[in-house]
Amino acid sequence: MISVDDFLRNSKPKNGSKLLPFKDDILTLKQANFSNQKICEFLKLNGVAVSHQRVAVFLKEQGFNNEKRCSPAKADLRVNTASSGKQYTGAEHFVSEKQQPEVEFKKPSWVPEHINIENLK
Repeated sequence: MISVDDFLRNSKPKNGSKLLPFKDDILTLKQANFSNQKICEFLKLNGVAVSHQRVAVFLKEQGFNNEKRCSPAKADLRVNTASSGKQYTGAEHFVSEKQQPEVEFKKPSWVPEHINIENLK
């Protein structure tokens, strides 16, 4: 049986990610809209062979927001639709609430007389 002290003396701890020395370069390339595949090509030219999935995980670990940049109006729309639980389709971007016409609603003939439609709005 081996003791913990003997194990520690004979084993080397993990030094961290081999991508860590290239962190600034990877973030710069990603901010310049390079794909993870292209970043892998850059790393391979520097002697580091990794998959594009590993680059994606590394970016996530480093806190890089991989979502495409969009206009502030679209970003607000995404936040509003996400908080309301609606699915964003892109068509909502072109519809303004101010353009919605005011529709006058008339009480259907089958609604009893004692019900006031104005109270239901």
